[in-house]
Amino acid sequence: MTVGVAMRHEHVLADPVVFEVPADYLPEVSWQGSGVEFATPRRRPLLVAAVLIDVVVALVLVGLAWWWWHRGVIVTVRRGVAMNRVEGRWWAAATGAVTLAGLLLLDAGRRVMSEASRQHSR
Repeated sequence: MTVGVAMRHEHVLADPVVFEVPADYLPEVSWQGSGVEFATPRRRPLLVAAVLIDVVVALVLVGLAWWWWHRGVIVTVRRGVAMNRVEGRWWAAATGAVTLAGLLLLDAGRRVMSEASRQHSR
């Protein structure tokens, strides 16, 4: 079953264009009173996988940052006095890893909230 749909392009001053739309693209009406449900594939498994990957990679990056931060502190003891020296490369790597982990966690939160608002609006 196909349905004709009229569209008018903003750029062209002409008669409406009519084209055929397959019935698969039309919304399915739910008779239970819950509104309109569109015939789209479920994205939930892909979303869950992406969020889990983001969280796991963020945790690994935080662990690496912890290790790199402590590796960047070199303690030297001379004549009974402990002196700390800082290796900037390790601290820079740790700071970059924590920053990337924070961005991944923000992205995971954005994905979850986006899906929650999408389901709430249905």
